[in-house]
Amino acid sequence: MRILMTAVLLSIASPAFADNIAGCEVVLMEKIEQEGVEGTAEVASFRPAADFIASIYDDETEVLREIDGLPIRAVMCERKSVVPSLRDFPIIATGTPFMISQNFDSTQTGLTTIYFKDGEFRTDYKGPDLAGETEAKMKDRLEVFNLQPNDLAEKEKAMLAKSAEETSQDLLVEKPSEEKTSEVETLTEDIIKEESTEEDMSSNDMASESEDKTEASTEAETPEEPEDVK
Repeated sequence: MRILMTAVLLSIASPAFADNIAGCEVVLMEKIEQEGVEGTAEVASFRPAADFIASIYDDETEVLREIDGLPIRAVMCERKSVVPSLRDFPIIATGTPFMISQNFDSTQTGLTTIYFKDGEFRTDYKGPDLAGETEAKMKDRLEVFNLQPNDLAEKEKAMLAKSAEETSQDLLVEKPSEEKTSEVETLTEDIIKEESTEEDMSSNDMASESEDKTEASTEAETPEEPEDVK
């Protein structure tokens, strides 16, 4: 009985797991230096998603976030339908953008991207118009995803708070420097004004002294008129 139950569970779990890794790749962005050109260029590279997806379904290991030191930017899976399945939710719940297409190399097929932003899962579809039934299924599937428990909202808030704190710290570091510079400039201007005032006062004093000396010299050189001879 136990063996039979195990076989039943495996028959249920295996197709689900296989459906999630079939035709899936992870997207890595690698920076490459170009000869004769300043800076670096980002080039996308694609790796099999088997290890990434396996880490999601293994409760004893942490979710794989990078490969060869490069962060996983997205997951791409080729499917017959551009509507994500319920079995895709564990992948989507990692917060890694999840992309589905019938053929990523063709512009004639649709492309669905599912991502988490502003506290909820969102979809972005590009390609031929969806049939009414498919569009309704897409909307319904997204609503189901947003009803599932996850910790992405908390992580997003923490990330935004950290970003805001870093920005605030940068402003606090820059502000005293600007105020200090302003104080130095003001002090310098005051010193210049004081020196200018002192120079003006000194010039005025010197001019006054010169005038006094001139008057005294004139008085000394002017002979007294002789008295009338009686």
